[in-house]
Amino acid sequence: MVLAAMFTHLMTILDLPKWFYKALDKKMRGFLWKGHGTANGGCCLVSWNQVQRPLQYGGLGIRNLELQGWALRIRWLWLEKTDASRPWKGLPIVVPRHAQALFNVIVATNVGDGQTTKFWTDRWLQGQTISEIAPHLVGTVPKNAIQNKTVAQALENRTWVRDIKGALSVQIIVEYLQVWDLVDGYTSQQGVQNHHIWRFTQSGT
Repeated sequence: MVLAAMFTHLMTILDLPKWFYKALDKKMRGFLWKGHGTANGGCCLVSWNQVQRPLQYGGLGIRNLELQGWALRIRWLWLEKTDASRPWKGLPIVVPRHAQALFNVIVATNVGDGQTTKFWTDRWLQGQTISEIAPHLVGTVPKNAIQNKTVAQALENRTWVRDIKGALSVQIIVEYLQVWDLVDGYTSQQGVQNHHIWRFTQSGT
């Protein structure tokens, strides 16, 4: 729908609140069933969830705008890793936590030089993230380091160790030793690009 397309740019750059999506859905329901901005009760012949399903699943193919917003924000994260020609490359990208978490599940990395792979949050270590392997340990690391430190930076003189702050419980020490064993001896391959894999497609892209 034209109404949905009008807000594509906003959904790309802003984490819009749920009330915004609900208001847009209400307008689109009205145009679909009544030809104007409101439709209530018996006017709506099929549930909106059914309408939003793809055609092959019995819906009308009208997009779920909230999910589309997620997809657009995740696309930024993907392009940040895979397309160095983007003019905004290197600028901080702010995405909602749920979108970042979904991206971390979807994308895996075969590390080359480690320049575009996040040490703490990317899925690069035996198919897992360090956040999954050692959640208590990661809880001691400042947010800025979690979001920005690359594998290349972390492995140089083991600077990842200096990211760990505060008191260390027995559980944290156990996780630290586990990560040390996994990371120790790992060296980045200078001049070899990282290979990022979109895990749920056959092509990996």
